[in-house]
Parts: sequence; C-alpha cells; structure tokens
Amino acid sequence: MQNITIKGRVNDDELADLIGNCIGTIYIPRDEDFGMIPVESMAAGKPVIGVAEGGVLESVVDGETGLLMPGDPTVDDIIHAVAHLTQKKALGMREKCESRAQLFREEVFVEKMKKILQV
Repeated sequence: MQNITIKGRVNDDELADLIGNCIGTIYIPRDEDFGMIPVESMAAGKPVIGVAEGGVLESVVDGETGLLMPGDPTVDDIIHAVAHLTQKKALGMREKCESRAQLFREEVFVEKMKKILQV
C-alpha cells in the first residue's frame, strides 16, 4: 500500500514526527514481553495494529485502541487490518487511545510496584 512506510531505527525527533503524522502504528514484533511503541502511539492518540500476544495484549484493547491479529500474522492478516483501520475509525479511537496510555505512566508503574513490595 502506498500509505505504509517501513522504518528501521529512527531518532527521537523522527519518531515523534512519524507518530504525530500517522493514522496508526503497526507493531508486530516476535516474542516481545512489553513494548513501549504501542503505548507511545496511543499517547499520541494513534491506534495500534498489533499481535495478540505478549505485552500488546496488556496495552492494546482490540477494537477500542487498535486491532489485534493472530500471534503469527500472515500478509493477508496485515492487509485486512490496515484496510479495516480507516482514518475515520482511527480518529474515533483517539480519546480511548490517549486514556489507555495513561495507565502506563511512570507514576502508575511506581505506585503498583510499591503495592506489590508493600513499601
């Protein structure tokens, strides 16, 4: 598709520009415990197309903050998800994305760890 760009490693400024100007983020790593990219994307109000495994299951809510595909997606799975996540649908998910990302703020993490450690 002409509106998809595959990027490797980028600097922080380019990452901010890419996320700020995209419709959504495709995030399909293998064996990822927890990735920050989905949270960063949602914090910018952008939904995530991801795999239904690992940390993505914790951060992305299927149909609300993005779309989840099988753990080992085929090219057709990716094409279907991209076609399904129209700009209108992505904009409709913006508020939920921003709200969901707040659950992963540093302060929330520290507070949860204190409770676990009973500090």
